[in-house]
This record gives sequence, C-alpha cells and structure tokens, in this order.
Amino acid sequence: MNNSDSIISLKDLSGHYEFINSHFEHFYQVTTQQVLGKTDAALFTHEITEDFHAKDLEVAKLHTALESEDIITLSHQPARILHSIRFPLLAEDGEVYSICTQSLDVTLHHEDELRMHLAEHVFNRAGVGILVTDAKATILTVNDAFIRLTGFTEGETLGKNPQILASGKQTKEIYQSMWAALLTQGWWQGEIWNRRKNGEIYPEWLTITSIKNPAGKITNYVGIFSDFTAVIESKKRIEFLATHDELTGLPNRSLFLDRVHQAVTRASRSQHTFAIFYVDLDDFKIINDTLGHAAGDNLLIEVTHRMRECLREGDTIARFGGDEFAILLEDSSVNEADMMASRIAESLKRPHDMGNQKVYPSASVGICFYPNDGSDAETLLKNADSAMYRAKGTGKHHHYFFTDALRHATEDRLSMEHSLRKAADHNQLFLLFQPQVDINNRRLVGVESLVRWNHPEKGLLQPQQFIPQAELSGLIDPISAWAAVESCQNMARWMRQGIILPGLSINVCGDQLRSFTLVTMMRQLILELNLNASTITLEFTETALMRDIVHAQSVLRELKSLGLRLSIDDFGTGYSSLIHLQHFALDEIKIAQIFVKDLALSPDARIVAQTVIAIAKSLGIAVIAEGIENHAQLQILQDMGCIQGQGYLFAEPIPGDELVNRFIKR
Repeated sequence: MNNSDSIISLKDLSGHYEFINSHFEHFYQVTTQQVLGKTDAALFTHEITEDFHAKDLEVAKLHTALESEDIITLSHQPARILHSIRFPLLAEDGEVYSICTQSLDVTLHHEDELRMHLAEHVFNRAGVGILVTDAKATILTVNDAFIRLTGFTEGETLGKNPQILASGKQTKEIYQSMWAALLTQGWWQGEIWNRRKNGEIYPEWLTITSIKNPAGKITNYVGIFSDFTAVIESKKRIEFLATHDELTGLPNRSLFLDRVHQAVTRASRSQHTFAIFYVDLDDFKIINDTLGHAAGDNLLIEVTHRMRECLREGDTIARFGGDEFAILLEDSSVNEADMMASRIAESLKRPHDMGNQKVYPSASVGICFYPNDGSDAETLLKNADSAMYRAKGTGKHHHYFFTDALRHATEDRLSMEHSLRKAADHNQLFLLFQPQVDINNRRLVGVESLVRWNHPEKGLLQPQQFIPQAELSGLIDPISAWAAVESCQNMARWMRQGIILPGLSINVCGDQLRSFTLVTMMRQLILELNLNASTITLEFTETALMRDIVHAQSVLRELKSLGLRLSIDDFGTGYSSLIHLQHFALDEIKIAQIFVKDLALSPDARIVAQTVIAIAKSLGIAVIAEGIENHAQLQILQDMGCIQGQGYLFAEPIPGDELVNRFIKR
C-alpha cells in the first residue's frame, strides 16, 4: 500500500486506526506511531472528526462501498480536497470488522487530465475495478467498475477465486513472483492479461495489497486494476506516428532517410546502385484552395494508392508533408528508373472523381542515383529535390534526372543564398527610386523605392537576379522589411531638409502580408519618424492578396486604419480577379508592364488595360501604368483616360540625390 498513489487507512469499528500508508503520513504530517490506536478525535478538528465518523458509520451500516469528497483543513494550511472511497472489510461470516478508506488528493490536479481521470474514475467505480478477498483469496466484494470491466456480475463473482479471470497467458513464474512479493513486502504491482466473461483477453494494470490485523496476520487482499488496452493502443499509435504520415500511412521523412541510410550501406558492399525519386504534385494548391482541404486529402490518398501500385515489393514510398513524396527504388538502373517514372505518370493522369468534378492529377519528379549523384541520404535527397524543381520548370508533368549542370546550378544557388544572407548586414543592398508622374504634364506625383544588390564579386544585380532566390530561401521577408525601413528613413531625412516627397510606394512581400508584423512595423515607423501616412503607399501582388483573402482583408484593414494607401502591383499577371477588387480597401491599381509593352501591337493588351482603367474609375481607384517606354504607349494610355504612369520614357530608377535634383523642388 505504501507504493499506491492513494492515501490509505484502515480503522476498526470503534474508529481506532489499524493501518496507514506513507501517503497518509505525508499528507496529514503525522507518523504511524502517532496514529495507530488513535481515533479521529485525537488527530483532527471536530468538523473533520464528525464528517469521517458519519461516513464510516454509513459504510458499516450499508455493508457497501461509498464514494465522497472530503474537504480537509489542517492548521496553517489551505483547504485540501480528497476524492475518497470507503469500503467495508468483511469477515468470512460476512460481518464488517474494519473500514478501509482510499483517497486521492485532487486539489492540484484539476488541470491534469490523466490524473483527473484517475481521481474521478478510480473512486467513483467508473474507471478502475476493486475487489476484496479474504486471506484464502475468496472474493468477498467487488465494485461496479469491476463488473463493468470484467462482465461478471456480483453474484457470479462473490465466493469465487480471482482465477475466474485468468487468461492462461501468464506463466506460473509470474504468479509465484506475485505471491512472493505479497508475502514479503505486502504488495505487488504490474501488468497482467486477464479474461472477461465473454472470453475476450485484455491487459490490465493491477495493484494487490495485503491487509493484516493487529496480530500481523493477513486477513484480506485488495486488488485495484484498470483496463490497459487504451494505453497500449495509444503507445502503439504514438510509435507509429513518430515514423509515419497520419493521413496516408506512408513512412515519413525520418523513416525514409533511415531506409536510404540502410540502402547506402547495402549498396556500398554489393556495388549496386539505387534511385531516389522526389515527387511533387502539380497545382495541388489550386485544388486545396478551390475544392477545400478535405478534397485535397482525398486526392493525396488516391495518389498514394496509385503510386504504391506502380512500385515493386522492396521499394519504399514516403510522404514528406503537403504534396511532396519520395521514393526509394532499390537496385535500379537508369532505364528502370525512367520506366518507373513513366509508369507513375501514366497512373496519375487517370481522372479522379471529386464530387461533381473530375481532377486530372500529375506530378513533377526529380531523380538521382547512388553513388553518382551522392554518397549519403541527405545529399541524394537534396539533389533529387533540385531535379524535381527543374522538371517543374520545364512545364510540369515531367521527370528530370539530376546532372552535373544541375549540380553546378544548385551550388550557385546555395552560394547566392549564402551571400544574400550577409548582404543587408554588410551594406550591400541599396535603394533606387523610380519617379511616378502625371503623364499629361510630367509632374512628379510619387516615387517607387526599388532594391538593388551590389554583390562583392558579381557587381550590380537587378531584382530578377536575386529576388526569386530570396523568396525560395525565406529571405524575402527581412529584405522587404529592410527596404521599407530604409525607404521611410530616406523620406524622413528629406523632410528634415525641407524636401517634400509627394508620395512614396513601397513593395511588400507575401510573407509580410501573412503576419501582422507588417502592421506593427509600419505603425512604429510612422510614429518614430513623424511621417504623413497618407503619402505612403504599400504595393502588394495579386497572388499575395488572393492566397488567403480573409486574412489579407484583416491585415489591409489594420494598415488602412494607420492612414496608409494600398495598391495592387502588376495587376493582371496573377489571378486577374477584377471581381475581388471590391473586397480590398484599395487606393490604386498598377497595370502590369507586360500589357503596357504590347499596347501598340496587341488588341488583347489594349482590352485588358482599358477594362482595368474603366473598372478602377467606377470604384474610385487610381491607376498607374508601369513600364511606359515610348510615345506610342503613352498616347494610347492618354486616350484611355489613364492619368499616372512610370517607366523609362520618364526616368529609369535613380539614386535618391539624383531624384531630388531632377524632380523635387525645395
């Protein structure tokens, strides 16, 4: 009993304590010598004594176990709450000779679900079973939880030996060890397998305690047990999820890498080769966004099934998360890998019914080989990933083998990323400003700040040479934040010099939009630099806004509340969702350069530009045409009613000092 989690005591019918365990001593701050032979009146307050006495009498009177909540207030301590169960110990003649109380201190366990479960169910007979036997192991009483867990009724149990529960799975040695522990230390605890009345065998966690009378003779045994099935199944489930994907049941990245490590070891001994496939579903995000995540999950399960059917018995397929899979093709040649990739592509392209729609899945696959493309799991996976991106770049629905050229491109990309991480800290990034003008009178109406990189080895780099890599590597957020801060600081510096900038446009990346840090940063810049928020315009791409419309609306409302102006950059190159313009509190639309460039030659480009201008006017939104390079484009835009523009016809992006000298009057 000293090893039980319960506070346990035993009293005779006159109320004198016969036994207490160590938890009783600790809880009440007493010793066994101070308690044994005493009554409650000698130990506790009058209120506690009366409460315990009334409950003990009720148990003795009813010859049954009773559950209660005991509130204990000891001197100089806050009240404690005990969840208690009192049950009678019966002699062979059925008479009560002692009252056993088992309590759990539940005061500090309200936030602990497991212990609350035990506290609630161990003592209300809904969670653990209790049986009491005499010294000969004849069952004298059981609780309701025992009946529920085993299926045996009280009538079928009383007077029987606990062997009626035996499953036959336990060895004689276990029972011998159990009885030896009971005789030598007075308790035994462990996991055993028992049998319900219906024949079902189940695991249980059992604690058996021997009860002795004042003479030291064992009079009873108390068994407390709980069904351990859920715990074992949960443990198995946790172990499975540690190495597998929950949705598809496939190995996860960790298990896949382990299997590749093993394949490397085997192949290095046998001089064999194997292939690694990196598989990425094409346009999966569109399905998720349009049909919902449940439909996306359904497609992932179907794709998993189709790819599994293509593989051989010894091959491994894993899901890394999202729409990314990996395949280990054991003992594979180039031709075999090529055939396997084609087989997977054929399997995937069959239509898949999703409600009232048919989806035609496809995938981009990157392939590399051990040992030519890497001698370890991480390198092989990285190179297969690089090949996959090349496959996706060739138009999707393709597979691509890793090559030396791709290796060099990957190394260059990694080198670029490494340099880019140091660019801001080493003052390699700087801003240029492109004027925005009234196209009718060439009057300056604003400027757009643009980031450039003065690379220490490659010289001046244009945005298209490093921004895509910044987006892939996650560096676009800090670069965009640097540009916003630098732009605002330039504006504030010019203000202090008496130079008034009519307007400043700052580009915002999608990563910034996905969090509220942008709002915090802009609020801080406006306050600290004493800027006029209405002269600052934040430019977003269509794709960034449409990725999560509800969240974008929330962020834009916060920015709008600061007094900032909002603009869609390169309009028409993303989702082209004119209908969505009304969802955002926009002040400005920028017609993409691709349409302005073709105005003189393409009727479609003129239709797009004219439509954007007309709708923007109807919504009260300003329009700026980007990339105006010649007078023909300018004339067409003027005829369409466009008022503002920017481009090389007016000025290329220029340093701040040149901007002030050429366009701004003090």
